[in-house]
Amino acid sequence: QNLTHLTTLNLSYNRIGVVGAQAVSKLGKLTALDLSLNDLGDEAAQALSTLTHLTTLKLASNSIRDVGAQALQNLTNLTTLSLYGNAIGVVGTQAVSKLENLTLLILSGRLENAGAQALGTLHNLTTLVLQACGIGAEGAQVLGTLTHLTTLDLSDNYFGDAGAQALQNLT
Repeated sequence: QNLTHLTTLNLSYNRIGVVGAQAVSKLGKLTALDLSLNDLGDEAAQALSTLTHLTTLKLASNSIRDVGAQALQNLTNLTTLSLYGNAIGVVGTQAVSKLENLTLLILSGRLENAGAQALGTLHNLTTLVLQACGIGAEGAQVLGTLTHLTTLDLSDNYFGDAGAQALQNLT
């Protein structure tokens, strides 16, 4: 109860699980939270979905799958979201694509072309990292429509020449 005014919290790499996430979810004034490199999973992500004041959420490498990503779609104030190193697929990416205020998004997983296409609605993005997501030329075409991007990391995907050409729309 002493930390009820806390707005920023970094508990990355602390072996936090569901019980810890449930405790953190009671800190309702948080605007920035980093729980990367813990052992959260989907149930913990669901508990964190009550933190509606969050603008920054970092949950890298936490065994979060589509179900956990779907729970996060309630966090409509998010501008920064990192889910790198989780098992987010197309369904989870479609849920994340509803977070219209995002300016920075970091994902890895099996998004493939369908996941990349879902992200095409996030027109406020300035930074997008999609590493090792299985995205090909078709997905690159949609990402080429995100004209506000200033930083784009698409390393370890399957674009080929056609995908690289599709990105020319970013100029």
